[in-house]
Amino acid sequence: MSSQAPLPFASSSEHLTAELAWLELLLRQRALDVAARRGVDEKFDEFAGMYVSEREIARYGRETEEAPKPASERRAGELRERIVRAREEIDARVAANVRSGVELRLQRLTRRFGLSQAEFHVLVCCLAPDWELRFQRYFAYLQNDVARRRPTIQLLGELCCDGGDTFTARAVFSPDAPLLRERLLTTSGPADTPFPARHPVVAEAVADYLAGAIRPDARLSGVVAIGQPRAEWPAGRWYARHREIVSRLAKHLKRDGRLPTAYISGVQGSGRSLVTNALASLAGARLMRADCRAWIATGAFSRETVRALRRDALMHGCLIELTRCEVLLDPAASEPRAAIEEFLAENESAGIVLTGTAPVDELTALLAVPLLSFEIERPDLCERADLWQHELTARGWQSDSVFLDTLSAGFRFTPREMRRALDGYDASIPTDDRNAIDRETLLRVCRETSRHTIHRFARKIVPRRGWDDLVLPEDSRRQLEEICAGARGRRRVHEEWGFERKLALGAGLNVLFAGPSGVGKTMSAEIVAGELGLDLFAVDLSCVVSKYIGETEKNLAMVFDEAEATNCVLFFDECDALFGRRTEIKDAHDRYANIEVSYLLQRIDQYEGIVILATNLRSNVDAAFTRRIRYAVEFPFPETEHREQIWRKVFPKEAPIGGDVDLQFLARQFKFTGGSIRNIAVNAAFLAASNGGRVGMKELIHATRRELQKMGKSCTKTEFGRYFSWVREGNAE
Repeated sequence: MSSQAPLPFASSSEHLTAELAWLELLLRQRALDVAARRGVDEKFDEFAGMYVSEREIARYGRETEEAPKPASERRAGELRERIVRAREEIDARVAANVRSGVELRLQRLTRRFGLSQAEFHVLVCCLAPDWELRFQRYFAYLQNDVARRRPTIQLLGELCCDGGDTFTARAVFSPDAPLLRERLLTTSGPADTPFPARHPVVAEAVADYLAGAIRPDARLSGVVAIGQPRAEWPAGRWYARHREIVSRLAKHLKRDGRLPTAYISGVQGSGRSLVTNALASLAGARLMRADCRAWIATGAFSRETVRALRRDALMHGCLIELTRCEVLLDPAASEPRAAIEEFLAENESAGIVLTGTAPVDELTALLAVPLLSFEIERPDLCERADLWQHELTARGWQSDSVFLDTLSAGFRFTPREMRRALDGYDASIPTDDRNAIDRETLLRVCRETSRHTIHRFARKIVPRRGWDDLVLPEDSRRQLEEICAGARGRRRVHEEWGFERKLALGAGLNVLFAGPSGVGKTMSAEIVAGELGLDLFAVDLSCVVSKYIGETEKNLAMVFDEAEATNCVLFFDECDALFGRRTEIKDAHDRYANIEVSYLLQRIDQYEGIVILATNLRSNVDAAFTRRIRYAVEFPFPETEHREQIWRKVFPKEAPIGGDVDLQFLARQFKFTGGSIRNIAVNAAFLAASNGGRVGMKELIHATRRELQKMGKSCTKTEFGRYFSWVREGNAE
C-alpha cells in the first residue's frame, strides 16, 4: 500500500463523480445479492426493454458480456473490499481538502445543514438518477419494477441507514429532520402512497448548486438576486454614518460568530445597500437580496418560498437582505408578515438584515421579533456640500463655494439623487458644452428631479418675477436679501463656524411675512425662491385642514414629508388658519385646535428647508411660533411714492400706454395696494383691447371705479377730481 499522502479533490465536480462511482459499486454489490436470491441465469432477453436484466447490470459494471454466473460463484468479498477502499480513499481526499482550506460543495452542504452520514448518502442516492441515466436502471432492477426509476424510502433505508430498518428511515425522512425541513428533498407521489413507497426527489435548486450554478430557487425568480458583495466606500464624510453601523454590527458578528437580525431604515438612495454589502464582505459571505414588495406582488409569497429562501441562503453562504420591508406595514400584508415573523424567530442570529423606508419604531413595534435598529438620515447641509463636491469633481467639473452652497441648501438630495440629476443634466446639454457647468440648467434639472407628490396639497408657483418688479421700503427689501444670503450661507455658519453644535433645533429657515393683503407677500416669496433656484409651493389650506380629528395633522405630516423630499420653499398664505394663537381650553374643539398648532410647531422645528408664512395680522400668530421665526418682514401699506413706483412697474413694456395717462395723479389720489393696482391695470388693458386703442386715462379711471365698487367704497369727486365726469358717464350707463 502506498504511503503517499492522498491528493485533495481538484474540484467539487470531481468529488461528486467519486461519490457516484462509490454509489455505483454499492448498487452493483446490491444487484449481485438480488440476482443470487432470484437464482436466474439469463442468456437471452426475450423481454428486453420491458425490465432490467442481470446481464444489463453486469454490463454497467464493466463485467464480461457473457451470461453472469450465479452470485455465489462471484467474488463478492472482493467487491465489498473495493467498496470499503473506495470509501476510505474518498474520505481521505476530502480530509486533504479540509486541511488545504478548500471546501467542497457536497461537504459544505453537509456542514451547513448538519446532515448525518446516513442523510449525506441519502442525498447522493436521490441525486444519482438526475445526474446519470444508468442509475435509473439500477434502481428499477433493485426494486423489481421498471417504472420505479428513483429509489423509494424503503430502498434508501436499506442502502444508506445502518440496520436498514423502517424506524431508522422514518427518522431520516421526518419532517423535522434536515433533509425535509430544509427543503433539500421533497417527497413525490399521491398523498395515500405508503411511507416506504414514497420517492424522495432532490430540489432542483440543490442540484443546480452541486452542478456549480449560483442562482436562487425558480419560484424566487425576479424576486431574489445573489451576488458577490463589493466592499467599496464612496468618497464623502456622509458615509461615516454607514461605517459606524457596520462597526456596531461587526461587534456582534465577532462575538457570536453570527449576525443578529437588524433593521436599517432610510429613504431611497440613503445607502442601505452599502451597509449590507460591507457586512457580507466582512463575514466572507455572498449577499442575497429579496425584494419583499415584488415578492408579495407576484403572489408567490408563502411559507414554502420563505423556506426555500433560507435554504438557498444557507446553501450559497449568503447574508440575507430583505428589502422594501415597508410593505409589511400594509394591513393587507398580514400573511406575509406572519411568514416573515416566523422566519425571523426560527433563524435568530442567522445573518438577516431588513431594510426599508418605514420608520424604525413602526416596524420594530409591528414585528414581534427583537431587532437591532438603525436609521440612516438624509445628508445634512454640510454633508451635501461635500457630496456635491465629490460628484462634480468626478465628472471633471469645478465649482465655487457659493454654487455648492446653493445646491446643498436648495436640494436635500441623497448621492443617488445627485447622480440622477447630473445624468439628467448630461442628457440635456450638447456634448460640446459639457466642459463647464451651465448653472441655470443644472438647477432646473435638480428641481425636476426633486418633484414628488406634493402637488396633492400645494400649488406650484413658477418664479417669474425678480427684484426689479418689487416695490418695498428699503429696510424690508434689505431683509429679503438677507434671507437669501442666510439660505446660502447656512453651511458656513453651521459647520465652519460651529453653530450646529449650539442649536438644539434643525437647520431650517423660517420666515414670517406680515402685512395687509396685496402688498407683495406672495411676490416676495416667489422672488426668494427664484433667487435660490428653488420651486415655490403654496400650501392649499382647503386640502390640508379637515374637520375630522387628527386628519389635519396627518395631512400636514404628508406636506412636510413630501417637502423634505421635494426640496422646495413652502409658502403658507393666510397662515392664521393653521398657526393661530392657542387659546384657553373650554371645550374639545379648543383642545384639538391647540394640538394642531403644537404639532405644527414641532414639524417646523424639525424641517430643514425654507418655510415662508404670510399673515394679514401678525398679532394673530401664536407667540411660541414667533420665537421660532428667523426673519420677520413687515409689508406696510404703500405710501404715495411707492404706489407711483408700482404703477410704473405694473405695465409691461409692450403695453400701448396713452400719452394722457397721469400715474402721479393715480398714486396720489387713490390709496391702493399693489394687488389692487395690478387689477386696475389689467382691467384697463382689456377695456383698451376691446376698443382697439391704447390704455388711456379714461380706461384707467373706469377700471379704478370698478375696483372701488368691488371694495364697497363710493366714488367721490374729491378723489377723482377733474376726471369725475368720466365716473358720472359710467354711472349713467
